[in-house]
Amino acid sequence: MKNGGAASIVDLVQELSDEELKVMLWKVYASWEKKEEPKEVDGKFTWPLPFNGPKSVTTLLEATGWSHSDISIFEEALFNNSERHRRRSGCHKGEVTWPDLQQVFREAHCAKKGVKEWVDENPGAPEAHPLNKRVRLRLAIERRKIKDLFVGKWRM
Repeated sequence: MKNGGAASIVDLVQELSDEELKVMLWKVYASWEKKEEPKEVDGKFTWPLPFNGPKSVTTLLEATGWSHSDISIFEEALFNNSERHRRRSGCHKGEVTWPDLQQVFREAHCAKKGVKEWVDENPGAPEAHPLNKRVRLRLAIERRKIKDLFVGKWRM
């Protein structure tokens, strides 16, 4: 990212066009590691990742072009559980979920747009925004399984 003196996650999101933000978030979503069995977190099954390490949120953001300073700004927003930020109480550096990441970007996107709260727009549309609440990792299809989904024997 450009990071021309960005001091907050809102500043980072403001540097991106809406389309650039969508593309970046879809890349993170598509690359999220889902090979292990899902873990139940807050009553939902998901694949938490550590914030740092070889297969982590940090490596996903780096793969989309984020610098270390951009990631440290995101880290501050993710783990700063103030009244202004509504984070999952169990979010910590060893266990970050896709909804945790979505919430940080929802808040930043809302601040950029000057709106109070995120509202899903046409969540069933194929061009749905990756921040929509219905965009969950359990709905992701691995590239190698797409053919089986469309031509499997179970199809009528």
